[in-house]
Formats: sequence, structure tokens, C-alpha cells
Amino acid sequence: GKANVDFDYSLIRPAGQPLKTFGGISSGPAPLIKLHENIHGMLEPVRGKKISVTIITDIMNMIGACTVSGNIRRSAEIAFGEAECEEFLDLKNYEKNPQRQEYGWTSNNSIFAELGMDYTAACERVRKNGEPGFAWLSNMQNYSRMKDKPDYKDHRVRGGNPCLEQSLESMELCCLVETFPTKHDDFQDFKQTLHSALLFAKAVTLLPLHWPESNQIMKRNRRIGCSVSGIAQFISRRGLPELKTWLEDGYQELQEYDQRISEWLCVRQSIKLTSVKPSGTISLVAGATPGLHYPESRFYIRRLRMAHDSPLLERIKAAGYHIEPCAVSPESTSIVEFPVDAGEGVRTAKDVSMWEQLSLA
Repeated sequence: GKANVDFDYSLIRPAGQPLKTFGGISSGPAPLIKLHENIHGMLEPVRGKKISVTIITDIMNMIGACTVSGNIRRSAEIAFGEAECEEFLDLKNYEKNPQRQEYGWTSNNSIFAELGMDYTAACERVRKNGEPGFAWLSNMQNYSRMKDKPDYKDHRVRGGNPCLEQSLESMELCCLVETFPTKHDDFQDFKQTLHSALLFAKAVTLLPLHWPESNQIMKRNRRIGCSVSGIAQFISRRGLPELKTWLEDGYQELQEYDQRISEWLCVRQSIKLTSVKPSGTISLVAGATPGLHYPESRFYIRRLRMAHDSPLLERIKAAGYHIEPCAVSPESTSIVEFPVDAGEGVRTAKDVSMWEQLSLA
């Protein structure tokens, strides 16, 4: 029941001006003004009432949409809900929630699953919408690796990062680094990459953050997710048994190296060291298939969002790449198409059964 809040946007950099430090072009105050108007319009009808699961998720999703509207920064969000909450399960059912289609895409939505629960309702949503994901929080808290005995050292974990490849405490940040075993001639070569990756990630955990609470957790955990991509390519070229050997030996090498560099840096050893991120642009730049994923096709089109006023756009157009307006924001954003070749001999998703893909986990 409190009075409305008025905002002064006059100090925000006008649209079209260059961002000297971060790079790119300013989007101006318009996206922030739209965000405030949308949130006000959503909250005004429920003034003085308890807000719903939908409104909470709507607000975070609208913030994410505002963040990417300038085509410079990117946003990654995850929303967690209870498995029995029908309202949460239907957040990405745009027949029931058509208003969410404009911004619902900005988060991955996952439920806290329980071992032995009835998965029927959630799996029906997955069949229709591809979500929710499943987070087995007890496993995240109890195990460092599922193949090992529970060690319970991560009992403070309350969720994970937006793609859920790294478990996190509240206020904790993820710290991920990616390697590409298929690009190496032998394991000794790959081991050197693991050393460099771990040293880099460990150095990142030394950097101070703006939030004191986050600083405290990062110093205590020094959590790292040293990931692998190009798995489909590795299996096609060297086979699954050799992959298992490389990953097991690589895990042990990381544990030993972390002990050495932690002592050298006078910091704690990392509470967790490895992960398999789904990846995306980073793996494609390296010419590797993302994470554990098999490609949909050997040849396919990769589409990227780019601001109309990006200096790269004219060069891309001159190079002959296909460009078209973004369906969501045609007034400010273009979609650029890049052809991709996943490589000779790599099996595609249609050639690999669901059970074989799941067995890689």
C-alpha cells in the first residue's frame, strides 16, 4: 500500500553512444523504462496481496529480457520450483500463459526432484515444452562424484548455475573453464591443458567481488568447474573406453595439481573441480561439439543475435552471410546465420539412442 516510486533516467547514457570500456553501443534508457513499466503494471493489481510463483518468475524473466535488449550483454537465469507445484510446472505452457511468451525464454526452469518421486506430471511438461529440468538437491549436497561414496562436504548447496552443471550455495558464483580433449594428440598433451585451465580458474576465484557475502563463500569454496567439450568427436575418433580413461586420469591429475597450487597460492583447495557444461559458442569457436551433445546434423545453421548498429554487421553482410530481422525485436536486432560442419565421421543425434546418450552421464 505504499506510494509509487518515480525514477530519474536522465543520467543514463543516451542510445547509440559507444561503450568505451565494455565495448558495443548503448541501448539508452528505453529498455529500463519498459522494464519498470511492465513490473509496475504487474504488481499494481496485487498491491497488498501475496505475490504468486508466476509473478516472482515473471519479474526475474523481465529483468533478463531487459539485460539482453541492448544486444551487448547476455543474461542467464534459472528458476527453481517444487515438483508438486502445478503453477510452476506450467510456466512455459504458453497456451495457459500466453503473456509469458515475450520473456519466459530468459530462464531455464527446474524442479527440485526427490529420489523415487512420481515423475509423470513433470515428464508430461517435458514432452510438450522441453522443461522443467530436474535437480536432485540431495545428490548435489552429498556427492562430489556420483561414482564415489558420499562425502557430504557440499552440504550447504542450495541450487546451481543457470545451466545447472555446477552446484552452488546461495550468493555463490560459478567459475567454469572449458577444455577440448579431442584437440590433443595424447593424454600427456591434454594434461598440460588441464594444468593451465585449473590455474586460470583458480586465479579467477582470487578476484574480489562487489558483495561481501559472495566474497566469503568464494574464499571458502574456491569452486571450479573444469569442463570437457567435443565428447561426440572424441568417441568417434578414439572410442568410449579411451574417453573413460582420459576423464578418470584427468580427474585425479586435477585433484593432485589443485593441492599443489592451492598450497602455492596459500588458499583452500577447491570444494569441487570438475563439471560438464552444455557449452555453446565457446565450443563452436574451438571447432568442437558442445559438451556431451551429439550434433543434430553434420551440417547445420547456427544463428546469432546482433544489434542493428553493430560495426560487425556490415562486414558480415559484405562477406555474404544471410541476415534477417529478429522476430522478437525487429527494430533493433538482426539474426545472422553461420553454416557449421561438425566434422567427418561424427554420429548425429538421430544415430544415437536416448539410452546411449544417457549412459554418458
